[in-house]
Amino acid sequence: MNADERIDGINRAGNYDDLHDAMQGFLDEAEARYPALSQAGRLKACIGGSAFASAVDELKRYQTSTGETYPDAQRVVEAAAAKHAALGDASTPPS
Repeated sequence: MNADERIDGINRAGNYDDLHDAMQGFLDEAEARYPALSQAGRLKACIGGSAFASAVDELKRYQTSTGETYPDAQRVVEAAAAKHAALGDASTPPS
């Protein structure tokens, strides 16, 4: 699956389970495209735990530390973080 297809699935997620399903296989695909990401343990832990906002920060840190960029991975993680936040906002009743 390419980044655009994955982001489309993320954007269509109607709940956290759908978002989790949309992210299935992402780490394997990202590591296949960017082998250096296999060493990004904290990033992988964040993604595996659905802590996508933290994953955005970890990816930025990792890119800085390696001097490399992973643009498709960054787009996907940012989309997942935004959707996760939107789902959280949608489930919070108005006060």
